[in-house]
Amino acid sequence: MSNKFISACLAIINVLIKKLGGAGVVSNSVHNRDTGEMITKTVSFLTATSKQTVNYNRSVEGLHDAGKYSWPNGDITDKNFSSGHMVNPTEIGKKKVEFGLFHFRKEMEYHNEVIAKMKLEGFRPATIKELLNYGKKNPKVQCKFTIVALGSVATLNDNGYRGSECWGYLGEHGEGNRVVGLMFDTGSGGWSKYYRFLAVRILPADNCLTLDSCLLRIRPLES
Repeated sequence: MSNKFISACLAIINVLIKKLGGAGVVSNSVHNRDTGEMITKTVSFLTATSKQTVNYNRSVEGLHDAGKYSWPNGDITDKNFSSGHMVNPTEIGKKKVEFGLFHFRKEMEYHNEVIAKMKLEGFRPATIKELLNYGKKNPKVQCKFTIVALGSVATLNDNGYRGSECWGYLGEHGEGNRVVGLMFDTGSGGWSKYYRFLAVRILPADNCLTLDSCLLRIRPLES
């Protein structure tokens, strides 16, 4: 077993320990024999993953049209999302990404809380372009539940929530009607326990070790 492989495994173990609350929490849980409950509560937020290539060179309008949504939304534009404070300067060219859907099974009061939990899993919130790419390739998923992307912010000045921030989402209005829309920050807080939050982990081109690939390589050694 190479030193590089061992180092990668140790790095992954350190990430898992941090996600579980730190070395002290893990040690106490092991001694108290409640490790299974702790892990279930801590790492069960990521409910599904998938991989696909995202073309960041396409405009927001182009991605919106390509999704063939039942009701077009004129607010989903490059202009509206380029004014937000979370514009991602790395959205250039084509990149292979891993999408993750997070489901917290409870109401989340603040969007920053959602983003923080994503980061613990090694993900970041998806942007509007990533949301539209995901919706195009996975058209049936949004008919099961609302999918929110917190990685891009738009500020509209021609609506009832003048000057407020808003985020893109995929959903269903009526049976089978796929829509893409905006959720406004009214200041009252609260994200429904039924929402899923789309997140992204960019995959390196050199196929660097991921948690899944590391575990797949370790398992044969156990037999």
